[in-house]
Amino acid sequence: MYTYEYERIRVYTARVQWANSKSETTGSREIINRRAKAGWRYVGFIPTTQLGTGAIVEVDLISKWEGHPALMDGYTGSVYIDPEQEQLNQLRELYQANGRPKGFALSVK
Repeated sequence: MYTYEYERIRVYTARVQWANSKSETTGSREIINRRAKAGWRYVGFIPTTQLGTGAIVEVDLISKWEGHPALMDGYTGSVYIDPEQEQLNQLRELYQANGRPKGFALSVK
């Protein structure tokens, strides 16, 4: 299951919408960069408020949590974040040869 978060920003437009009118947002890049540093990935936006002319007034920036796989060695208690394939293979072989560590309990929440 993915986790998404939304952050609303205002779109500033000219008072009258013409074909050559310009719209701009302020702070969107800063928001996207700040959230990326915290482990979120920008995936798009949803217009949340529009004028009768169709001009977008507000949008929600959408970010998705980019989690990291982790591997825990039940024999040593070591935890590996973003483990290499070799680490996965070694632990798989260890478990296949010796079984689960004593006191091992599998709990999925």
